[in-house]
Amino acid sequence: MSIKDIVKAALTKRNENKYNELLKNSRIDYPAWAEGREGKFQISDNDSLSGWCIYVSNKGHVSDIMLPAIKEAIENAPDAKIIYGDEDVLCDGIRKRPFFKPDWSPDKFDSWFYPGAVIAVSESVAKESGLKIIDLNEEFFEKIRSYLLVAGAFKKGSKAVAHVPYVLFHNDKEDFEKAYIYPSKEEAFGKAFPMVSIIIPSKDNPLLLEKCIERAREAFKDIENEIIVVDNGSNGMNKLQLNKMSAELKFEYIYMSMDFNFAKMCNIGADMAKGSVLLFLNDDVELVKQSPVEKMTMMALREYTGAVGLKLYYPDSVKIQHAGITNLPMGPVHKCQFLEDTKEYYFGENRGLKNVTAVTAACLMIEKRKFIEAGGFCEDLKVAFNDVDLCFSLCDKGYFNVCVNDGYAYHHESLTRGNDESADKVARLFKERDLLYKRHEKLRGADPFFSECLSRGELDTGIRYAYETVGNCTVPVEDTDLKHVQKQFLNSCRQDECLHFRVESVDRRTVKGYTIVLGDNNANYAFEIVFKGENNIYTFPMEGRYRPDIADNMPDQINVGLCGFNFRFSRGAMEKLKKEKTYNIGIMAKNTVTKTGLINFSTRYFNP
Repeated sequence: MSIKDIVKAALTKRNENKYNELLKNSRIDYPAWAEGREGKFQISDNDSLSGWCIYVSNKGHVSDIMLPAIKEAIENAPDAKIIYGDEDVLCDGIRKRPFFKPDWSPDKFDSWFYPGAVIAVSESVAKESGLKIIDLNEEFFEKIRSYLLVAGAFKKGSKAVAHVPYVLFHNDKEDFEKAYIYPSKEEAFGKAFPMVSIIIPSKDNPLLLEKCIERAREAFKDIENEIIVVDNGSNGMNKLQLNKMSAELKFEYIYMSMDFNFAKMCNIGADMAKGSVLLFLNDDVELVKQSPVEKMTMMALREYTGAVGLKLYYPDSVKIQHAGITNLPMGPVHKCQFLEDTKEYYFGENRGLKNVTAVTAACLMIEKRKFIEAGGFCEDLKVAFNDVDLCFSLCDKGYFNVCVNDGYAYHHESLTRGNDESADKVARLFKERDLLYKRHEKLRGADPFFSECLSRGELDTGIRYAYETVGNCTVPVEDTDLKHVQKQFLNSCRQDECLHFRVESVDRRTVKGYTIVLGDNNANYAFEIVFKGENNIYTFPMEGRYRPDIADNMPDQINVGLCGFNFRFSRGAMEKLKKEKTYNIGIMAKNTVTKTGLINFSTRYFNP
């Protein structure tokens, strides 16, 4: 080995030691995080709770904060008659594997007994008081179900059940949740199914549409149905083919030449529908034998149910495309997307029934009367978020949206769709997202079915704990941090796609995303953010934020755990940046060992 190689190896070792130390400091373990979060409660030996009956599992013990946390919940939710909380495992003196639960989810309850090991019930419902140690079995499940019915938990807009977002119980075994599986009870329908109107927006896709219709007919062979195809302007040859196809396959064909507006196309179909239940279906969705359309129809008819969605796979795979939509501060996200559906993720998030804030209109069922009550699809949201908006409107009216994850259909959407981040598409997407939250301010960044104790800050389709990314706070950028450079300064770096770079969110003062150098040791690189205007260019150092999601998704890349950035400009920095109306956002990476420089720009822009 030459002296040059020895020096490079020594520098790399030094950089890796520094990287590992920073990575260690970016993490916090669950016991320490939980202790800090639960420290707000004042624990007293004289704690008691009058007027309530508390049922506690015999397979562990209650947490120290159980009583004060329930008392706080009673104060915050005066209409609540039944209260449940989170739980974890306490084994060999170490707390681990917490289950941070959603707020009351009546459909999830029909999949398994997720409320768990501590349940407080008002005396007015339970007719008994005090602390009861019980065995979690079917007899107890039935008892709690009867209490929920008495309390009115299965009614539209019910406030009868409150969730305590704190750990109330420590289980003594790691497989505690499996003991709570609740046998699903299909309610007898008792009469013939109503007609379902299947509405399919489509243009210039006759072959795909034909397959979609044939599969839909097969799936709904035991349910009266009609199919309505809304075409916003297929070319002449395809129009003739679709007219012929409509006669052969017996569907209603509506041709209205207009600019693409998915929401308007769906509303046109809904207006024409004769059925009391609507199914909005993309022409690239293929229903199969495992598509539980009867179950979806029964659920859509429940008094408290809004929109009913279905788990979707990418074609010829068991890779999840959709299993419900989660509403995060950066916007709606498909949790579990791209994961292989060969195992359960986070306490069965991809199994059974799951209440969610929204489901995709690629396959969305709803009673027509509820669709009209919610105002239909917002036609100002022509391309994106119109389905989320409809679901938010249903939430606003007290309905529960649900995704059926114990069956599936195929969505022939490309796995690579969404990677095309042209400036026009990005601008349109964010304009429509802003409109979505203007219409639903209460749901901006909020999701009752996704715990505040789970990571909500990253565009991460996995489900991980908040304490794993607790160090990912926003870094302030002061005006003194901004370095003004000349255009020729950028020429010192080679523009290369190996510098992988993505901006996940950007607003007037905050930018968030990640960057890695593909195929190299990222511990050797110093990164700078670049803001390139027409006449001015600014750079400032990137402080790496811990991104376990990227490290998990790219296991073949080296030392990428600190690849994130998350910064917010100070007012002084904003004043300096206002020299330009818009800046292209880029990344510069310098290898501190080889002195190689790389640069790359995203398709995202910052407008101070």
